[in-house]
Amino acid sequence: MYEISFSEDALGEFEELDGSVKKVFAKHIKKISNNPPKKFLGGGSGIAVEWVGQGKIACRVNESENEIRILHIFTTHKEYEAWYRMLL
Repeated sequence: MYEISFSEDALGEFEELDGSVKKVFAKHIKKISNNPPKKFLGGGSGIAVEWVGQGKIACRVNESENEIRILHIFTTHKEYEAWYRMLL
């Protein structure tokens, strides 16, 4: 099992979610603590992405430390797309 930690941004984004949406994201966070995402952004960023319906969780997986750091939580693909473009 991986230890989960949140960036300040991700923690704020998680806390702002509605109750039902928060439950869905919490379920996925629990899931990735046992089974980290396998899809990574290109360019050697080391950032993995977990799809949550229309939303996404962007995280960094540290296999050697058994830690997953959640960087951002996006409720829509549009939010994710804007963030992704900023990375390029």
